[in-house]
Amino acid sequence: MSIASNPQETLPSPFTESDLDSIQGIGIAGFKKDHQELIFMTFGSTPMSKTLINALKPKIANAAEVADFNEDFSEARHQHGEDPDQKALWIGFGISASGLEKLGANLDGMPPGPGRDAFRQGMAARHNAIGDAGPNDPAQWIPPFRTRGGVDAVIEVDLAANAKLLPEVAFTYFLRASALDHLRDYKQAAVNYHLFLNTANGKYPDQEWQAKHRLIAIEPKK
Repeated sequence: MSIASNPQETLPSPFTESDLDSIQGIGIAGFKKDHQELIFMTFGSTPMSKTLINALKPKIANAAEVADFNEDFSEARHQHGEDPDQKALWIGFGISASGLEKLGANLDGMPPGPGRDAFRQGMAARHNAIGDAGPNDPAQWIPPFRTRGGVDAVIEVDLAANAKLLPEVAFTYFLRASALDHLRDYKQAAVNYHLFLNTANGKYPDQEWQAKHRLIAIEPKK
């Protein structure tokens, strides 16, 4: 005799609360926002790249806070029959094998296996194995994505639909400026550094110092 499982039954999470506090929310909980901006980066100066990542760390959304928000949002929508007026902005960060190497990490220290091998090779080198052929062949991709080391990291900024009219957060200007700076799009980097400085109001002294000095370096001399 077989016993049918209850489709409503959920298995206990293998993660503790402390685990969820140290895991990014983009993966386990899922951002699930209506508006998304992806900022792809190629690392230049290692010290500058590390400065950016250190500044970004406290802004990254963890799985606990994202899961709590998603649960509250779902409950409110179920009760009222429409999306509640709950606003959130989540930031996530991903880094490639080439990015870790440029920061000085030794990938040989990763657990051996197919996961490590695939991560080190990158998607372009594995395009046949993952089905990227024909119109999806790497030759059709945007140039930086075609070779290993073209893109070292990505910053993801997600925003709820009912927050789309909110003013941008100062720190997102800094993230965008830093990414554009690394990509040597100095004109747009300068625009975003200025927007960051105009909205930071002394809340990010280290990043404001960096923005001012980068503007001295990249803006045309008058």
